[in-house]
Amino acid sequence: MENWELISYREQWVLFDPKEYGVSQMDLVSTTVAHEIAHQWCGNLVTMTWWDQLWLNEGFATFMQQLGADAAMPALGAFSRFSTSIMQSVLTLDTLSSTHPS
Repeated sequence: MENWELISYREQWVLFDPKEYGVSQMDLVSTTVAHEIAHQWCGNLVTMTWWDQLWLNEGFATFMQQLGADAAMPALGAFSRFSTSIMQSVLTLDTLSSTHPS
């Protein structure tokens, strides 16, 4: 959860022990931290008009989490997986007949 000057996490989302966890957990920790930092610096400064525009905050934070994780740990290649890991799932949701513009 993000607030002005404070981001709080559960320990499992911020602590990483390479002896106990693998690369997938390292990737999850780095993207989670980057996502919350994006919310803090951008989501709290630019606020949506109403909750039906929440996709804008989350969409931006999701994009920035890949960039942030890639900048912090380039060996994981988080941004190079963006089109397959994030965009493909979004496009799949867009093909549903129940999907409609906000």
